[in-house]
Amino acid sequence: MGVPEAHRVGGYERQAFRLAAALARRGVAVRAVTHLLEAEPAREGGAAEVPLDVLPIPGRRGGRSALACARYLLRRRRGRRRLVVHCHALAAFSFTLAYAAQRLGIPTVIKVATAGDIDRFCDSPFADRPVHRFGPRLRDVLKRCGAVVTLNALSEDEARRHLQRVPSRVLPLSNLVDLPDMDGAPEERPKGPAREGPDPQDAVGRALADARKEGRRCALMVNRLEARKNTLRLARLFCDLPEEVRRRWRLIVVGRGDEEEALRVHLKQRGDGPVVLLGEQTGHERWLGEADLFVLASEREGNPNGLMEAAASGARVLVTDIPGAGDCLPATARDQVFSLGDPQALETTGRERLLACLAAIEAGAARVGAAHGDGMGHRSGAPDPLRAMGRRLFGPDVVCARYLWLYDHLLNRGGR
Repeated sequence: MGVPEAHRVGGYERQAFRLAAALARRGVAVRAVTHLLEAEPAREGGAAEVPLDVLPIPGRRGGRSALACARYLLRRRRGRRRLVVHCHALAAFSFTLAYAAQRLGIPTVIKVATAGDIDRFCDSPFADRPVHRFGPRLRDVLKRCGAVVTLNALSEDEARRHLQRVPSRVLPLSNLVDLPDMDGAPEERPKGPAREGPDPQDAVGRALADARKEGRRCALMVNRLEARKNTLRLARLFCDLPEEVRRRWRLIVVGRGDEEEALRVHLKQRGDGPVVLLGEQTGHERWLGEADLFVLASEREGNPNGLMEAAASGARVLVTDIPGAGDCLPATARDQVFSLGDPQALETTGRERLLACLAAIEAGAARVGAAHGDGMGHRSGAPDPLRAMGRRLFGPDVVCARYLWLYDHLLNRGGR
């Protein structure tokens, strides 16, 4: 399984290791391979049991790089007749590894975020680069893959267009959600939140507990702090809410990125506001179901991991109107799903939609609190359509079964 080419560990890398770990727990012999030592931190959170091989390849392009990949694959195939190479990005190392596998007759799978990524790749000069001096172009390597996996379902027009441009089979297969109580994982994996209080080292649990002591409800945002994720815009929306609303709510922001410093400066200028920035944290998945709201304000997403985890945890969600988010949310859970509207119009319509969402949550919680004697009106053990849907569509058993079917299909078809 090829780890994406990136110098900063992010969602792609974590998903690669998460899938590898889930497959390994189901008896599949999986190894991760990269040429970047920076991939090591992505193994946190239950994926440490997946062996990681780092190839000291001499450069990202050239015949020697392809030869190093081929030698590695020959060693891995020795004594094994069933081997599949699964690459997790449209990056130079992925294409080099896929090309080496194709020359050896090993089935290859390449994963992309959205169907649009295939179009952007095919229309870019990058697609016309050769793998090495005398090798094929990158677009030809993609065409020879046994399958291209996208995270979103394709429309009929997209399917027809991609069949013409990329003859490989294009399949929609979602990322998986691997929450602590969803899989037969090792005992040392983190469990759900302890009711007696958060771990002192758990910044997310501590922030939630502090907000509860102040009588505040909590919204949680877990994402990269980048312009296209609208982190700074969302923080400004919360800071500009009416004073009585700001006293009742707190936005907890988890993540790092290019906008982190600008966000810290903004929060410092606003003083004691409703927004808390925690930076990069691990183990936040344990607390998704404890928050009153999960917020995704991105301009675009493929298969938003945080939103899928929130859905599987049963959290209410507030999301911008983007296709990637819509794939994760069922029509049967509309009382748990709120729209933040067009991500390009947050400054004009976002405040009104945010206020409506917070008011609806408070009104619904008040009804629950009156019925169950809970002053804060937290959700009871009633059936939760969003949580049930998230686990049915994104659970490890379901997603791993789909990938194993794909691998078996390619092996039985000789990689085609």
